[in-house]
Amino acid sequence: MMEYVNELREQGAGGRELVTPLVIMLAPYAPHIAEELWETLGGKGSVFEQRWPDYDQRLASAGDVEIAIQVNGKLRSRLVVPRGMAEKEVVERVLADEAVRKFVDGQPLKKVIYVQDRLVNLVV
Repeated sequence: MMEYVNELREQGAGGRELVTPLVIMLAPYAPHIAEELWETLGGKGSVFEQRWPDYDQRLASAGDVEIAIQVNGKLRSRLVVPRGMAEKEVVERVLADEAVRKFVDGQPLKKVIYVQDRLVNLVV
């Protein structure tokens, strides 16, 4: 929700049609202020009676992600890769990273722990 607010602020947008979904999503977290905001926006009834905003799955899953790179459990670098990239390709990019190479160079990898779109942990 904070990313949505930041995007609205950057674009200077704040019309009712853009703020209404935010107020509906805010309601479970801050019910009293959400009701007040809903009333200020001119909403009828309770904000809790409104339909949850729809989203486009394609847009939600598109783009790049930043993954953490660890060597023996310690954060050594971060890498931006396309979302859903295959493990083999991610590990190749990780091993090419200069910050990682100095901790792994010359040592065989005992294990590679890969959590898709989140982290790679190299155990040496």
